[in-house]
Amino acid sequence: MKNVIITGASSGIGKELAKLYALAGANVALTARRKDSLKKIAEELKSAGAKGKILLAPLDVSDADQNFKVIPKLAKELG
Repeated sequence: MKNVIITGASSGIGKELAKLYALAGANVALTARRKDSLKKIAEELKSAGAKGKILLAPLDVSDADQNFKVIPKLAKELG
């Protein structure tokens, strides 16, 4: 099973990639600045039939410290 970390998953291209990978059976870790938007997308993916893990993490990619904390944690959780 593939593991994918998607930044900017709350809208636009990031959201569409999240759908594409999740519905193809991948484990997805979704990041965006707004956690409420991530929760909504996760619910949509589960309702649409996503079978892999769906992890959520608030993240502002312009903040290097957040990147160094969040990305390795997600990678470890995905396996």
